[in-house]
Amino acid sequence: EQAYEAFNKSLSLNPSDVETLINKSISEENLGLFDDALESLQHALNLEPNNEEVLYSLGILSERKEEFHKAIEYFKMTVELDENYSEAWYELGYCYESLDDLDSSLKVYNKYLEIEPHSATGWYNKGIVLIRMGDFEKAADCFELSIALKDDFSSSWFNLGVAYGNMNRINDSISAFKKAAEIDPYDETIFLNLGQAYEDLGDFNLAIRNYSKALELDDEYYEAYLSRGYCYDV
Repeated sequence: EQAYEAFNKSLSLNPSDVETLINKSISEENLGLFDDALESLQHALNLEPNNEEVLYSLGILSERKEEFHKAIEYFKMTVELDENYSEAWYELGYCYESLDDLDSSLKVYNKYLEIEPHSATGWYNKGIVLIRMGDFEKAADCFELSIALKDDFSSSWFNLGVAYGNMNRINDSISAFKKAAEIDPYDETIFLNLGQAYEDLGDFNLAIRNYSKALELDDEYYEAYLSRGYCYDV
């Protein structure tokens, strides 16, 4: 609130300061004043229609309101002004993915990774899109690159396990899930997937152990109860 008041004071002295309007919008968004944040950014855009930072900020605000079509237009205008605005490409990929336009999302993430080839989250996001497209081999490559850049990225390890499982590389899948569990031992979905991998191998005792661990973390985890029950009946 102090920052918000400071920006208001500054704008009372200089109402045409675009940078202050952007900062004011961030403070307003943090305070949950989304309409005020939008008004500040629209004012800034009226002052500088080709300011890519303003357009990007409008895209972020639209994205957070789940107005993905509108966000896409703002991010596209941003990268038209600055082709190397990597953050805008990243968010554009996320928006397309959220709208299930996976082909467009993949193209945009590829562009983002041309600019930011050492982005662990960029490779991760591309891998997620490829998993959704059913291309598990290429997805695994992306998650491996993500992990090479950030070894403690538990979500990449987890989804690498998913990709390996769909490629029938069950032992590799188990190793990836175990690494994810070491990093994040409180994620019940990791243990559910570990249980399913052991079940695929026919090791029902280890499957039960992992399903039970999932239930320790979430005693209402229906899938874990169901899977453990099946293993008990075998």
